[in-house]
Formats: sequence, C-alpha cells, structure tokens
Amino acid sequence: GRKIRDLVEKISDPDIQVRASMRDASPSFSASAEGTRRYLTEGLNPESAHGKFVKSLNDVEVLQVGQRNMGGIHVATPVFEGASEKEIHSLLDLCELPHYAQSILFDGRTGEPFQEQVTVGVMYMLKLHHLVDDKIHARSIGPYSLVTQQPLGGKAQFGGQRLGEMEVWALEAYGAAYALQEFLTVKSDDVAGRTRMYEAIVKGENVLEPGLPESFNVMTKELMSLGLDVELVEREPATAITQPQATAESNGTTQVARLMPGAGAGASMSASSDAAAE
Repeated sequence: GRKIRDLVEKISDPDIQVRASMRDASPSFSASAEGTRRYLTEGLNPESAHGKFVKSLNDVEVLQVGQRNMGGIHVATPVFEGASEKEIHSLLDLCELPHYAQSILFDGRTGEPFQEQVTVGVMYMLKLHHLVDDKIHARSIGPYSLVTQQPLGGKAQFGGQRLGEMEVWALEAYGAAYALQEFLTVKSDDVAGRTRMYEAIVKGENVLEPGLPESFNVMTKELMSLGLDVELVEREPATAITQPQATAESNGTTQVARLMPGAGAGASMSASSDAAAE
C-alpha cells in the first residue's frame, strides 16, 4: 500500500480522470501507471484471475485501482496448502518488508520498546508440551475410589491402573472371563465377596462366589432416574422356582431384581440377579 501510494502521488493532479481526458501522456503518468500495474499484478499473483484482470486494464483504470488500494492489499492463503515460503519472501521483497515479519512492540507501562521483536498475527500451529518427565508415573499403594474400590485416575491424584470400559473390552476379546469376573467383583467393589474369598483361602478352599458389586447399585440408581422402581427381593430356592422371575441359586438364597414402573414409566419390566444374598 505504501509503495502504491508513492507511485500514485507522483502525479501532480489528484484527479486522474481529468488528466486522462486531457490525453496527458507525460512520462510521470506512464511510469506511475506501469509501476502500479506491476505491483498490483505481482501482489495479486500474475497467473490468477485478479492478476490477469489488472493486466487488461489501461493506465487510467490501473491508477484508479491503485487509489482504492493505497491503504494496502489484503492477502490470504490456506494454512497448509497455500503459498510457499519462497512466494511469501518474494512478496515481502516486493513490498520492501523484512523477511522475519516481526514488529517492534512497546511496553504500555514505560513506553519503551521491548528488547526483542515480536511476531504478530494468527497462530495456526501450537507446540504441545507433552514430555515424558511430566507423564511418567508409578505407585504401589494409594487412594481408591469409594464407589468402585478401584484406584483413582491420573498422576495428579496419585492414581493407578483402573479397569475401564476399554480394558473390559480387551479382556472380553481375549476370552478371559474368569479373570474379568474377579477384577470386576471381589478385586474391586464386591467387599462382602472379597471377605468370603479371604476366608475361603484361609480355610484352604478354592471357591469363588462373587456377590453383588457396587456398580450394580449404580445401575439401579440410573434406572430409578428413568422412572423405574427397582426392588431386590430375596426368596428361598423352593419358592423362587415357582416364581416367573426365579434365577440361579447361590448359598441357598436367590436374589430377584424386579423393575416396576414408577411415575410416568411404561410397561412393567423384570430382571434377575445371580448374586448371593447377604
């Protein structure tokens, strides 16, 4: 914009149309028109539609376009598939601007310029400071979640390895059903089942009878939030067999979970649980 302004202002008469109507073909007029055409063409990419349009203009039209662009030419390019570094440097050379494209900023408190020049503009790429020293973490014993009885997550909470949804999928894919059953019951939130397992190990018995995990209670609370009244009913084996909701027996008692419609719910539902009665 500054260079175009210098070229256009070389003409003494500000009204270019009047000079053209007088058929003024002075060297200064022609030189200003040619210089403005060259800067506009190179600045707008000679091979583009805008560059070809500028080439087709006569001297008067070129200077009129230059007058409208004396404040500068707006330049834009795609982020990753746009102008190359060489093209940007050539455009900066054309505008007589430095290649480093940095500006001197002034301290608003003192009015003094900062020691280093600063890049001003839109930042498209950010450096992510994910370093190994900040990520590495290990623990032996630490805090546990009160609900799932699993270690907390994250280095900030001094957490450990937890069995989440994706880990369960991986174990299911490998067919590790018994290991998964232990992980999600007696080794996590089935406190009563863990106590029974400890007693069985002390007595030399090899029996695994998982009970009702705490996550089942979480599921029942979510069902209650949907308007379903969930109730756990204990029945003796003989009585449970005669009921339509009878389930497998464990320790002589059967737990039946009935899902009855609450306020605003639809048809009634029933479900059963294999957990042992406490």
